[in-house]
Amino acid sequence: MFSKFKTDTEIVFLDPDLDIEPKDAKVAVILSPALYWVRAFTLPVRSEKEAKKLLPSLFEDFLPEGEFGYYGYFEEERYIGFAYEEEKIRTLLVQKGVDLGSVESFHFAQSVFDSDMLPVKLDDAWMLQEIEGIVVKLPLMQQEGLKPLDTSTLRLSPKAIKIERYAAPIEKKTLYFLCGAALLFALLYGLEWFKIDQEATRLQQHSNELFSRYSLLPTVTQNRSVLKKYEKIDTRQKKLRRVVAALLKTAQAGSGHLRSLRVEKQSVHAVFDDLRSQNDLQKRLKNFKMQIKKRKGGGVSVEVAL
Repeated sequence: MFSKFKTDTEIVFLDPDLDIEPKDAKVAVILSPALYWVRAFTLPVRSEKEAKKLLPSLFEDFLPEGEFGYYGYFEEERYIGFAYEEEKIRTLLVQKGVDLGSVESFHFAQSVFDSDMLPVKLDDAWMLQEIEGIVVKLPLMQQEGLKPLDTSTLRLSPKAIKIERYAAPIEKKTLYFLCGAALLFALLYGLEWFKIDQEATRLQQHSNELFSRYSLLPTVTQNRSVLKKYEKIDTRQKKLRRVVAALLKTAQAGSGHLRSLRVEKQSVHAVFDDLRSQNDLQKRLKNFKMQIKKRKGGGVSVEVAL
């Protein structure tokens, strides 16, 4: 089935040896046989999708080095396969003054010209001819009834390809892989974020319970300040217990009779009736500053700094 393009779309024939008049309208491009490779195959499959997957291997022994796109369709019992270089076509369009952004579609000459329309004259040097069902470009051979190419009379087949305006920096398979990897990473990241959020919520609830149970202050800074305060009190109490214990043990050991004991803010004062062994007391309180003085009224005064 062929279709006539919209009136505001013009048809141009793209060939390395032909010039193209500048066009202001949108264009549909017919690719010359010089811009693609075409072969007819007999395949064991009838699905165009499955058949297209076979094209790279089917063309493998016939193509030069390069990056190729592939297209194909069934025509009765045979499968017509195409291989083409997008970059080569893009470059030629630029050389011919055609903006790729104005191109609506690309068609192979094979799918546009049937046997009733050929041969056709391209210019004074070239022509299109059909040989064994394949449209080819040949040097011009004068023959009766040979008509020049008139693109305005052509009806284009819906069998067409799209060529991106710019070459893809990476292959589609690689792009799909990267997109899949990015999607997987996003999924894993989302799951990990969800777990972290759940854990943070649990810890916050536990923290609130602790603050409520122990009547803690609202901020960590305030609680640290309170902690430091009580750490100082605890340290002083430990020193006080050690000093008092040392004084009591000295009295119990018979080194002196403890008359009185007084605790002040920074020190502990004790009065002994008789302190027979100062060395014993000094050993017990060797890490504390201590003053031992004899009292005028008798006895010995001991002052230990906390």
